[in-house]
Amino acid sequence: MTQVQSILVGIDLSKADRLVAADISSSNRHAIDKALWLAEHTGAKLTFLSALELSAHTQHLIQQDPRNFSDVDDAALGVLNEFVEQAEQQGIKADCRLAYGAAWHEIITEVLARPYDIVIIGTRNLSSVKRMLMGSTAMKLLRYCPCPVWVTKAESETDTKSILVATDLTAVGERSVQIGVDLAKAEEAALHVVHAVEYPLERPLRLSQTPPEEIQKYREDVRTKAEETLKQQLENDGVESLAKPPQVHLSDDVPESAIIDLIKSHNIDLVVMGTVARAGLTRFLVGNTAERILPELPCSVLAVKPADFVCPVTTE
Repeated sequence: MTQVQSILVGIDLSKADRLVAADISSSNRHAIDKALWLAEHTGAKLTFLSALELSAHTQHLIQQDPRNFSDVDDAALGVLNEFVEQAEQQGIKADCRLAYGAAWHEIITEVLARPYDIVIIGTRNLSSVKRMLMGSTAMKLLRYCPCPVWVTKAESETDTKSILVATDLTAVGERSVQIGVDLAKAEEAALHVVHAVEYPLERPLRLSQTPPEEIQKYREDVRTKAEETLKQQLENDGVESLAKPPQVHLSDDVPESAIIDLIKSHNIDLVVMGTVARAGLTRFLVGNTAERILPELPCSVLAVKPADFVCPVTTE
């Protein structure tokens, strides 16, 4: 991801009943480590952002007298500045910002105000990625944030050894493939690319009593076209420079099952996929299906938006 120049890292400073805790969760630590790694490989600048979600009563007290919140404010900035110092010690340009409000909304507002190339967040002080992905912050960022969002899984090591790219063969799928290739090269990770082949005309053909051999010919043509398109998406200099050629998987299964099965069978650490498309693998990330599959992902996920994505959030 050599095109990355600016990274926004969302940090949850809350813990139990404390708005600000110096001892951040391991999931947040993992997100920071991954952001530092990416910044080192790309030369990007880091911005650490924490949003403090305050009750209406607390907000009222602050409006009456800002000094009512000065200690918490200073503590939060103190923790964020420690992350900035760590980055600078590694030769990475960095700064920090403190916001007040819903984390997902403040992160998106920041992205709309400044040109970030990617947002990286961790789990929100919860014990599993499943719980985190069921929460509003990650889900809303995956749906509404205009730039790529990397939701990291808390784990002992920061290395990504196996990457799965899910492509629906559209432009956003191609962008996902390129990002996956770049990350696999930087991480020296194994790369897998999957496409779930769909046959939209098969049911109408069967209902119209089309001869079986014609239906089979239709399926073969669709699959051949998918193979050709996928091959084209993988024709770039980055693929040729990978330590190992990518493993390509064409599946006749539903997209959800195809992804989950590959994650389990190849010990995938990171899934890269688009989030908006007319059909194919990315469609399940919008609507009811998203609520079913995202909580089941046992690994990190990097969600990519199409170039023409329009964010529904406004800064007004």
